[in-house]
Amino acid sequence: TIRHQSTAAVVGTQVVQDAANAPVETILPLEEISQIAEELTLAELGLGSFSPVGLIMKILESLHLDVGLPWWGAIVGGTVVARCLVFPIIVKCQQQATNLNNHYPQMNEMNSRISDARKSGNQKEFIKAYTELNQYQKAHNLNPKVGFLAPLIQMPIFISFFFALRKMAECPVPSMQTGGLLWFTDL
Repeated sequence: TIRHQSTAAVVGTQVVQDAANAPVETILPLEEISQIAEELTLAELGLGSFSPVGLIMKILESLHLDVGLPWWGAIVGGTVVARCLVFPIIVKCQQQATNLNNHYPQMNEMNSRISDARKSGNQKEFIKAYTELNQYQKAHNLNPKVGFLAPLIQMPIFISFFFALRKMAECPVPSMQTGGLLWFTDL
């Protein structure tokens, strides 16, 4: 019998006898035991939080443990997925840059008129030129600020990748010591 936190007296040593008669087939080979001991999760190592860096770590760990990729494959796969997610934004920014470049001569002329009006102190001319520029941008679907969108989105993602990999290497994550490829086995 097994006592589950009861106050009753234990009758005999039946539990010890049952453990001694355990079948030998359930004992794992030494190789499997060493692999189980090596695969510590990032949470067990004190890594992986809900910050951007921690989320990147969790994604990489999921690719490694759940999908079964080696660490180098998880890093490459995570980077490819991140690049695919930001690709539409990069394309939109490139289209906007091309569109701005095509309309640059007209916008440059309007900006010159705005600058001249500001220098001369002619408030009416300044407002008129500024309004014309805004109407021109709306009519041709131009927004110079969109050019900053791609770097502002990519920067936190890939800086988080850098810090996540750096933190995982500094910790160190034991399975990353043999998770490399070719000549760089220790990541």
